[in-house]
Amino acid sequence: MVFKEYQMQYDEKVKSFEYIDWLDHSGYEDTCWKELEENQKLKPFEISSVGWIIKETDKYLILSPHCSFESGKQSGSVCIIKGNITFRKKIPFSYVYPTKKKEPKK
Repeated sequence: MVFKEYQMQYDEKVKSFEYIDWLDHSGYEDTCWKELEENQKLKPFEISSVGWIIKETDKYLILSPHCSFESGKQSGSVCIIKGNITFRKKIPFSYVYPTKKKEPKK
């Protein structure tokens, strides 16, 4: 099967390709034990993610940045709580899959 056929089959299974800014509220620093005062300084930080929305509910979505059209597998998927999303924009598939590949400059 050629790449385009894999891509078309895959697109039928995913909702969209999107850019999302969201607040990560998990402990993002190292996992060692810390004093109470140090832990009280933790704050959420903004993350920017781009990828395929492979599942969406009313409470969360799952974004996968790495997808294999051939195998149908994903890597690096993240579950994002919708209340933590600060910006969201769909990226047209025409940007994701350009119709012509540019020849590399020699």
